[in-house]
Amino acid sequence: MGDQLFDLQFGRPAREMVSKRTGKPLSKRTLAARALEQQRLGKMHGLHGHGPEGQTCKNCDHLLRSRFHDSKYLKCELYGVTRCESSDWRAKWPACGKFQEVA
Repeated sequence: MGDQLFDLQFGRPAREMVSKRTGKPLSKRTLAARALEQQRLGKMHGLHGHGPEGQTCKNCDHLLRSRFHDSKYLKCELYGVTRCESSDWRAKWPACGKFQEVA
């Protein structure tokens, strides 16, 4: 991970991360979501490289859209599709090197 979340010597946050919009500290939930994003994107970009500049997964043919009950889920078929949140994907994430424009 690029940012150190904790100062290992004292076990305290190395720096308080704040929202660009509100200036308030980010919630634990937001910090956890960003850590997951870095983990998943790191794996995809490590395997396939970075995609075209400015392209996101939203425009990629590998992004699968499914419905279950009243909810919509996005999954990347290259990352792996499961029936749990561990493979949920975000359309706004930067595309990987296997990016294929939606036909």
